[in-house]
Amino acid sequence: MKIVHISDSHGLHEKLEIPKCDVLIHSGDLGGRTTLKELMSFLVWFEKQPATKKIFIAGNHDICLDKNEAKKEKDKGNIYSWSRILDEYKSAIDIIDNYDVKYLCNTDYVYEGVKFYGSPYSPSFHRECWAFNADRGEEIRNIWGRIPTDTNVLITHTPVYGIHDDVKEYKQENEMDAHVGCKDLLEIIKKRLHKLKLCCFGHIHDNYGVTLNNVSNTRRVLFSNGAVLTNRYDVLVTKPLIITI
Repeated sequence: MKIVHISDSHGLHEKLEIPKCDVLIHSGDLGGRTTLKELMSFLVWFEKQPATKKIFIAGNHDICLDKNEAKKEKDKGNIYSWSRILDEYKSAIDIIDNYDVKYLCNTDYVYEGVKFYGSPYSPSFHRECWAFNADRGEEIRNIWGRIPTDTNVLITHTPVYGIHDDVKEYKQENEMDAHVGCKDLLEIIKKRLHKLKLCCFGHIHDNYGVTLNNVSNTRRVLFSNGAVLTNRYDVLVTKPLIITI
């Protein structure tokens, strides 16, 4: 199966040249603070790409796809904002149904015998401002606990810890661990996802690439950071690679 993986296009999707493939995957951050207009622009483009199947998840920038954004406003007592955001969320889901694409949100999808599973969550970072955040530890472990054991292709917005997840600014400041991926997700892959072939993610820009990494003494998994933009939102990659599994 030929897979093309992209991520973090942030509204610049039309600058990409997608090669013909079996499955095209986008692992989140479709727009800036993704609005219904940005979502529709992405879907029109995504549906037209030369892939037999198109699969995408949301990321922390995809505000209109996170129902919990409405709850934040309700908890603050902002009833008007709560109602408006909830309506936008419902409209976003309805809009997706009009396109020949597959949207995964803590759900799976089987195509040609390959099980794909997608989740939009990332470890919390300015949680009050962004979508699909979960605190490290118990909260995010509960989310990863939903991943089926027989998953073959895992699509998350966050990277796992230590693989294509370093933030260059943190390295330069030398004040903290530059690796910001999720240790809990890596542990799930090592201990439970024994049929996993490919893990797709983005979120951390400037880390585009695919590597084959050991997850045990007997097992290796392909890890792909598909982020096509730099930290300054310049286009880093216009012609993404084909990954064969």
